[in-house]
Amino acid sequence: MSKEEARAYKSLCTEFYDLTKPLASGEEVNFYKEKLGNKTVLEAMCGSGRLLIPLLKVGLKVGGLDYSSEMLAHCQERLKEENLTSTLYEQDIEKIDLPHQYDAIIIAIGSFQLLHPRETALKVLTKMKTFLNPGGQIFIETFIPWEALYENNEYEEEEREVEKNSHTKIHLRSVSHADKFYQFIKSKNFYKKIHQVKTIQSEEEELYVNWYYRYEMVYFLEKAGFKNVELYDVNFSQNPKGIVYVGQNI
Repeated sequence: MSKEEARAYKSLCTEFYDLTKPLASGEEVNFYKEKLGNKTVLEAMCGSGRLLIPLLKVGLKVGGLDYSSEMLAHCQERLKEENLTSTLYEQDIEKIDLPHQYDAIIIAIGSFQLLHPRETALKVLTKMKTFLNPGGQIFIETFIPWEALYENNEYEEEEREVEKNSHTKIHLRSVSHADKFYQFIKSKNFYKKIHQVKTIQSEEEELYVNWYYRYEMVYFLEKAGFKNVELYDVNFSQNPKGIVYVGQNI
């Protein structure tokens, strides 16, 4: 599989994502609204606007960054539907180059865990720090895939299907393997768009999801240069039993 073929979050993935992950819930939006107030905010790895759009709707000043042109196109469509505006950057987070700094940067719903290997994740954190104003904060929301840690549960195959309309559906088949020693899950996803009984589009993607335990993530942030790291146990509808880490640029 070529690098381009392996790239995640292409068109069918984007459609499936938007159909299965609604906009962020009230408790999630309120958490960030309370923490961010009037700060200028960048949501890195913002995708199609799942969190960005609700934050804009409650009055926050939020821009977005993502490398997926398909996700950002959907985000732009949603912004237009809601009569909202935001500055969106189509950039690889590993090569981020922004025109100014922010008071806060968010990476929500475990998106940070897609950065692989861990050396890449550390480089991204270090780079992000340079785009924060003095005293600015980074918010990293994570989860631990506890179900993958059970004995004999390292390998999983899953099939899901979602209706796009009365004649069209998108089918997803996922094959995943959890490496408990190195703390990552490698997944291969196969999407098919089916109109009536005919497959009209298909795509594949490969991605990794790393997980970090509590003190490990604190150390990671401190190694990237962040200070005064705080932890918040959260129970958002799309990330139950999650943890939000907040580090400060001092």
